Amino acid sequence: MYAVFNVESIRRREQLEAGTVLDEASLQAYAEALFKLLTACSHLALLGPDSVQLAGGTLRRMTERFVSTLRFASEELADRPADTMRADWAEMVAEDGQEMKLAYLEFMRVSQAVLVSG
Repeated sequence: MYAVFNVESIRRREQLEAGTVLDEASLQAYAEALFKLLTACSHLALLGPDSVQLAGGTLRRMTERFVSTLRFASEELADRPADTMRADWAEMVAEDGQEMKLAYLEFMRVSQAVLVSG
């Protein structure tokens, strides 16, 4: 699920970087991809020990934060359609994307450790 969500994230980030405002249909489709990822994380967290629940919670927060940052960047871009994404928004998107990736890698590490030790 993360791989699918990540592809959707990259697509939207590239659109913003090119100066394209994310329309409501795109944002809705993206929200659905996020929901599927969050649902998968929730199911895994329910089955796992505290370490998996904690890592899953962090991943959920980081993905939600990334989606919010993209939405806010798109809203600002809509106010200035002739401009490409401002440097500060681009930096925030990059930072949030990196934090999301690190949260995913930590979730996978913790989950794999539980599987191997179980």
